[in-house]
Amino acid sequence: MLKRLHGLWLWILKWLTVTRPARLAVIMVAAVLVFLIFSEQGQDVVRALAEREASGQDAWQRFFFFGGMLAWSACAWYWARQMLRLEFPGVPGNEPQYFFYRTWMPRVLARSPRSGCPSRLPSPRRATRRTSTARCASCW
Repeated sequence: MLKRLHGLWLWILKWLTVTRPARLAVIMVAAVLVFLIFSEQGQDVVRALAEREASGQDAWQRFFFFGGMLAWSACAWYWARQMLRLEFPGVPGNEPQYFFYRTWMPRVLARSPRSGCPSRLPSPRRATRRTSTARCASCW
């Protein structure tokens, strides 16, 4: 058990060591995802843009939101990749033990906005439960 925890701790430390030069990109992605996932307003924005209406009046809003999300993930990937190319004092460079992490950290960071926002969309099952509960509450 302790060996497994120690291995997990070393894995986390390697990711943190690699992430140090690109911490601004990590903070940028984390801050916006926290807003979109955990605040009611952020969930409402994502939910409203994901629901399609027959009229199509919000097509431009949807286009700009998802275009902005694509630009956001591309910027996070680009700046993390560029910062990891530089050599900073006290930060390990392209050592063989960190090569995997330095290669994959920008990729994981670029994928997180596109997978984090849709994770908070309601499933059809949950949406029907909410409406049926709301109808029952209005009957009383």
